Amino acid sequence: MENNKLELKEISKLFEYNFFIPSYQRGYRWTEYQVLQLLEDIWQFTETHNLSNQNFYCLQPLVVKQINDKKHNVFEVIDGQQRLTTLFLIIKHLQNLIRSEKNNFSSIQYETRKNSEEFLLNIETKENDKNENIDYWHMYVAYKTIDNWFEEKSKETGIISPEAFIINTILFKTKFIWYEVDNSANAIDIFSRLNIGKIPLTSAELIKALFLQNDDYLHNYDKIKQLQISYEWEDIDRKLQNDSFWYFIYNKKNKIKYETRIEYIFDLIKNRKFDSIENHTFIKYAEAFTNNDDITNIDELWKEIRNYFLVLEEWYNDFNLYHYIGFLINENEEIKNIHDLYLKYTKDEFEKQIKNLVKKRLDLTESQLLELTYKDSKIKKILLLFNILTIMASREKEIRFPFEKFKTESWDIEHVSSQTEKELKKEDKIAWAKDLVNYFNSIENNDFCDLLQEIIEGNEIDNFSELYKNISTYFNESDRIDEKHFISNLVLLDQKTNRSYGNAFFPIKRLRIIDNEKNGIFTPIATKNVFMKFYSKKVNEIQRWNKDDADSYLEEIKDKLKNFISEESNNE
Repeated sequence: MENNKLELKEISKLFEYNFFIPSYQRGYRWTEYQVLQLLEDIWQFTETHNLSNQNFYCLQPLVVKQINDKKHNVFEVIDGQQRLTTLFLIIKHLQNLIRSEKNNFSSIQYETRKNSEEFLLNIETKENDKNENIDYWHMYVAYKTIDNWFEEKSKETGIISPEAFIINTILFKTKFIWYEVDNSANAIDIFSRLNIGKIPLTSAELIKALFLQNDDYLHNYDKIKQLQISYEWEDIDRKLQNDSFWYFIYNKKNKIKYETRIEYIFDLIKNRKFDSIENHTFIKYAEAFTNNDDITNIDELWKEIRNYFLVLEEWYNDFNLYHYIGFLINENEEIKNIHDLYLKYTKDEFEKQIKNLVKKRLDLTESQLLELTYKDSKIKKILLLFNILTIMASREKEIRFPFEKFKTESWDIEHVSSQTEKELKKEDKIAWAKDLVNYFNSIENNDFCDLLQEIIEGNEIDNFSELYKNISTYFNESDRIDEKHFISNLVLLDQKTNRSYGNAFFPIKRLRIIDNEKNGIFTPIATKNVFMKFYSKKVNEIQRWNKDDADSYLEEIKDKLKNFISEESNNE
C-alpha cells in the first residue's frame, strides 16, 4: 500500500499517457444507456456548479500499473477501462475545440484487438469497419451516441454549441481517482479482486493511500510520522473489530453497510448520507489533500480522525454514557448530534444533555405508559430502556447491556400470561400439548394428560376450547383477558425463543427461560426477572402469573423510568 500512488487526476492530464488494455480484461461493452448517463451527469454538474471554485465531478477509480517503457508513459489499465475508453470517445468528438499540442490521450491499445489503437484514433471514418468485431461495434455505437447526444442537447436547450458549454468541465473539472499500483504488484491478482470478486476499492483503502503514499503530497513528510499514522490506523481498525464496541456505535438500521469498519469513522466526520454521491468521503479527503500539501495541515487531518475515534472510545468505556448513548444510537439519534453536544459541554453537563435526549426519544407521560398496548410501536423502545436502566441500577461495572446481541438478533414483544387458543394452528397445538404433558408428568398430575396425548398423536378433539379453558383456569390465566395486551403483561424476548413456545402458559415459558440460561442464550435481564418473579411481592405461587405479579412489575417499570417520564400536560 505504501508504494502505491493515489491522486485525483483531471482528464486533461491524461493526454500525455498511452494506455494498454491487457487480454485478461473483457472488451469494450458500454451500452448507449451507460454512455448517455455519463454525459447527462457531467452536463448536470456543469449546470449546477460554479466552475471557478474547487468543485469537480469525480469518476470511479482508474487502477493502473506503469509498464517498464517509462519513456512513452505506457500504463496497463487494471480497472476502469470502460469509462476510460468512453472519455476517449467523448474527447474525440470535442477534439476540434481543444487548443493543445495533443487533443486526446496518446492512445488506447486493446491487447486482443491489434488495430484498436488506429480504430479509436480515426473512429469517425470507421463506419465500414465497425462490424469487424464486437468491440469495434460497441465503440462505434458509443461514438455515434455521443455525436447524437450533443446534437439533441442543442435542440433541447437552444445552446448553439453544447460542446463549448461542457468542454471545460470535461477537461478540467472531471477527475479520475488515479490509483497507480507498484510495479512489482501482480496486476491479474488485483484485477481478479476488483472485478471477478466484485470487490471495489473501498473509501478506507483510498483514504489510507492518501495518508501513507510517497508522492507529491508527502514529499516532505516525516517518515516517522507516517509510521505513527500507520500504527494508529491499525489500532483503530483492530478495536472496531470488537463487536461490543462496533454495535455500540453502529446502528443496524443504517442503510450503509461496511466491509471495512474504519470507513464508518470517516463517514461520520465527513457527514456522508445514504444518498450522498459515490465516494463522497474519499472525495472530501482528496480535496483536502489537493488543496493542502502543507505537512501541518495533513497532520491536522489525521488528528481529527484519531480524536474523533478517541471520543467514541471514551463513551464506550464510560458505564453511564455507554448505556444512554447506546440506547440513543439504537433509536436513530445521529452520532453527529451527540458529538456536537460533547464538544459544547463539560462532562457532567454533557451527561445531563444525553439524559435529556433519552427523555425526548421516549416522549411519554405516565398516563400514556399505562394506555400503551401490545402493537404500539413505543413498547419495544420502553422495554429496551427498562432493561438498560435495570442493569445500570445494579452499578456492577463489569455487567453491561450487550448491544451486539440486541442488534444482531431479532426481538419480539412477548406476553407473560398467554393469549387465546384461537391463535393456535394444528402444529402449534401439538407443540403446546407436548410441553404441557411434560410439565404435568413432572409434577405427577395426570388430570389432563389423556386429552393432551390425543392432540400429540395428531387427533382432533371436540372439546379443545374447553380443555384450553380448564388448563388456563388451572394456571389462573383465564382472568384479566382485557389486561393481557398492556405493558404489565409484556416482556422483550428473542424471536427464536418467542416463536418456539407460542401460546404456552407461564410455567412452560418459565422453564424455557431457565433452559436458555443454562445453555448460555441471552435473555434480557428484566425478562428473566419477570419469569423468576423477582419483582413480585408474593411468591407463594411460583408457577402462576397473577394480578399482584403484573401490578408489581408495572410499578418497577414506572420506578425505573421515572426520570425519563414527561410531566402530564394540563390539557390531558
